[in-house]
Amino acid sequence: MATGAFERLDGWVKRIRVDPAYTDEIGALFRIIPASPELQPLSELKPVIKAGESFGGYKFEVNVTRMGAEAFKVQIQRKGSEEWQDAAFATKNPVDVTITPTTAGEPERILVRAILLKNNEPVGQPSDPTFVTANP
Repeated sequence: MATGAFERLDGWVKRIRVDPAYTDEIGALFRIIPASPELQPLSELKPVIKAGESFGGYKFEVNVTRMGAEAFKVQIQRKGSEEWQDAAFATKNPVDVTITPTTAGEPERILVRAILLKNNEPVGQPSDPTFVTANP
């Protein structure tokens, strides 16, 4: 019975790797070095956030790359403030965030970011902030 292309390729890779002249440099040239993902330390994890448009009700949607974390929190920063306020906590994507406006009836432009949580404690670095205009 004829072998498939992947079986033949796998056989060649195994033969090359067991050759006495094999080095990691040769493996790199052939692109056959096994890739083992290196786990990032918790202190270096940095999620990516994507916030959707606000179509009304001062509500918008947020998606966060959790990077293996069990949960995350969404924070907002209002114009003219340096303080970040917790706006939502979630364990899945997407999460709907509703804010209380500074001035009722007026749109409000805010910065939004996410922080990963492990055992309800912040881990890693906050995401890069993104702007959202929350509409009434």
